[in-house]
Amino acid sequence: MESASESENDASSEILSEDESSNELESDVETDSSDETTEEKPPRRPLISDKVAGTRTKQMSLQELIQMRDRIGTKQFNEQVLKTEKNTKKKFKQADFKRENKNRPQELSSKARVPKIREIIHVPREQRTNRDPRFDNLCGTEYDEELFDKRYSFLENIREREMKSLKQQLVKNKSKASDDQGKLKYLITRMEQQNSAKKDRMAKREALRQWKKEERTKVEQGIKKPFFLKKSDKKKMLMQMQYEQRKEKGTLNKLEARKEKKKKSKESRIMPYQRRTTAT
Repeated sequence: MESASESENDASSEILSEDESSNELESDVETDSSDETTEEKPPRRPLISDKVAGTRTKQMSLQELIQMRDRIGTKQFNEQVLKTEKNTKKKFKQADFKRENKNRPQELSSKARVPKIREIIHVPREQRTNRDPRFDNLCGTEYDEELFDKRYSFLENIREREMKSLKQQLVKNKSKASDDQGKLKYLITRMEQQNSAKKDRMAKREALRQWKKEERTKVEQGIKKPFFLKKSDKKKMLMQMQYEQRKEKGTLNKLEARKEKKKKSKESRIMPYQRRTTAT
């Protein structure tokens, strides 16, 4: 009996020693594996995926976002949540279309960008039209020179008074050589030229009116058919009228002298310059 009990004790002690040795081996293996893990750490998985963070945070309130930041940490919150929000707000960049060859035309994309605000109901805007009184029927018809002169004939008296006052000022400032005297002379000559041009216009109108009157009487008497002057014929007739008027006034010689001077200046421009030769 004693021998049997001793053999059982020996067997149990052997089993315990084997268990201890196996535990030691396992602990060694675990330490080795822990050393390996400390050497090569796997990348840390994010607590929240990008897709989930992008969809959730849009629907979450500010208090929930703060609680979430406290739970997962500020660094993880900034990386996972704020990064997705920045990515969602990407600005539209115009594509750079490059050419395969520099001699080819630039190829543009056929994809048109969709507008941000879609127009569902077209509301016509009030277009602002520019109104020019020169071409507006409300401000009168085409410019009639004769009618204009009749309506504003009262300005002639005012101009005459102004010219007299200017001449008086010129006489007073005659002794003083200043810029005002030059301005006065310029204004007086300008007004005189305007008056002479107006008289010429009135004389031309009167001549045309007289010609039309004569033609009308001839047509009524049946002497000739109605005839309308061309611009060239009208110009010739007016030049003939001016020639006769100048002949009556005695200023024809001045006109001829001016024409001769103009002709000579034109010829001198066409003529080549004489070469200078040195005496030999």
